[in-house]
Amino acid sequence: MSTANCYVNFWENDNKDGRTRTFNGPIQISNLSNYYYAGENENFHNELDDSISSLSTGSQSWLVVYSDNDYQGKSLAVNPNTTINKLSDYGLDNDIASFQLFDQKPVDYAKITSNFLALYPGSDETTRSGDPCIEFYAQDAQYRIYYPTIQQSGNVVSFQLNLDHIRGGGSDDHAVVTFKMDTAGNFVEKITITYDMSSGA
Repeated sequence: MSTANCYVNFWENDNKDGRTRTFNGPIQISNLSNYYYAGENENFHNELDDSISSLSTGSQSWLVVYSDNDYQGKSLAVNPNTTINKLSDYGLDNDIASFQLFDQKPVDYAKITSNFLALYPGSDETTRSGDPCIEFYAQDAQYRIYYPTIQQSGNVVSFQLNLDHIRGGGSDDHAVVTFKMDTAGNFVEKITITYDMSSGA
């Protein structure tokens, strides 16, 4: 359901000029190549991705735009009641491929990651199968914790955290932790943990 004054207007040219398209939120669009300017369709061959040069937001609109599909690549957070006449000033002219539009202030993912790292002083940052994680020792055992996957819908934030007990070879133990909280920090859904453990773990 849309929220009043939660919207974003996109324009193809600087200074809110040219073809335009409005999205009412909250909404998350992972691939703007599936969308077109108002009154157009696939026959015009002018998908929205990589064609936007200016934008404006409503009074209850927190927008995050991304240079790549699936909320990846370079990003820019835009507050309510904001007009950006030249996305080129932010290095994103004709370079928006996906976006998230919230009707509440979204979680600061970067702060969560920095706090997460602070929980494990002395740990090593690394990647495993392309996924960022940290490795640390505790009680003569080695562990790997992946950066959390975070998704927000309105004022509810869903977290998934993957952990490994490193045993060597293909016999690592695995656990997945999931929970939901609201933006005030209250649990909406209790913590659940599933395990995939080798014998003798």
